[in-house]
Amino acid sequence: MDKTKPWWQSAGVLGCIGAMAAGAASLAGYTLTPDDQAQIAQGVAKSAQIATSAFGLLSSAIALWGRVRATHKIG
Repeated sequence: MDKTKPWWQSAGVLGCIGAMAAGAASLAGYTLTPDDQAQIAQGVAKSAQIATSAFGLLSSAIALWGRVRATHKIG
């Protein structure tokens, strides 16, 4: 490893900071209620649904654009 990068671009450092923040929050008495957990799960599910739909739309648009501008037969 000869190259260097800023600390904030390190996944290891950022993961450690996140773990430390979670530990500190737990020690301070913060907990996730079942309602909090349900809202997080719904948000993740909705995000996944949006990402999947967007990927399908983008892929279809790329396929159509590629076929419209094509200069050779498929063969």
